[in-house]
Amino acid sequence: QLSDEQRHSEAEIADARGLVAEARQEQAAVVGEMEDRIAAAFHAVDESRDALVQAHAANADAANGVELATLRDELGTALSQRRSAFVALERAMEKKKELLC
Repeated sequence: QLSDEQRHSEAEIADARGLVAEARQEQAAVVGEMEDRIAAAFHAVDESRDALVQAHAANADAANGVELATLRDELGTALSQRRSAFVALERAMEKKKELLC
């Protein structure tokens, strides 16, 4: 038969084992929560990277749009100048005709 001291020691050992098991469960819960937070942070980084890529693409599109608008304006100016040159050429040809006649 066990002495009172041995029973008391075994009870303390069982209590300690129970406390260790509780601590391990709490530790596992904390680790799980931290893993979830880390996963959420990586997800947020991925989303922000995707948003940055989309913003860069939109910026490039906008820059292309501005460039196209500028080119369109320049083309319009060039066409207007060409029309003016043709009008001036027609007038010059008419004057030449008048002078030759």
